[in-house]
Amino acid sequence: MSVDQYMTMGIWGLAFAILIKGKVPPVAIFVGALILTFAFHLAPLGQSLKGFSNSDTLTVGALLMVAVRMYRTGAITFITEKLFGHPKSLPAAQARILLPVACSNASFNAPMGYQTNLMVYGPGGYKFTDFVKFGIPMTIVVGIITIIVAPLVWPF
Repeated sequence: MSVDQYMTMGIWGLAFAILIKGKVPPVAIFVGALILTFAFHLAPLGQSLKGFSNSDTLTVGALLMVAVRMYRTGAITFITEKLFGHPKSLPAAQARILLPVACSNASFNAPMGYQTNLMVYGPGGYKFTDFVKFGIPMTIVVGIITIIVAPLVWPF
């Protein structure tokens, strides 16, 4: 192996070691490792940042930021308390949330239903209707299986 390969492995090994310690935010760790990689000319800058020109990656990042803000502001807690109340036990809470989650799951129906769908949507040349055409039957099958299996797993 070359010196560059050893340096790259050392930088990323150190990054993961610091990440495991949990004292530094992951974003700071990985940005620092990325900067070191560029500073030592271990990765070409243009090629390394090429994936960020994909709008799907930016969409997933933006949605994650929205989710974090909803959590930190208490919006998620407020919404769930209004919709589901305060169940008296864990099985009751699971039963209350199972049906809405199963019914509202759009991971098969739309490209924005799941992050992997978004990542393959543009590069794969898919159309929105492709997800609908195959996603709705899949959602129906999963819904039926959920309705059958849920009472067996969580008896009411």
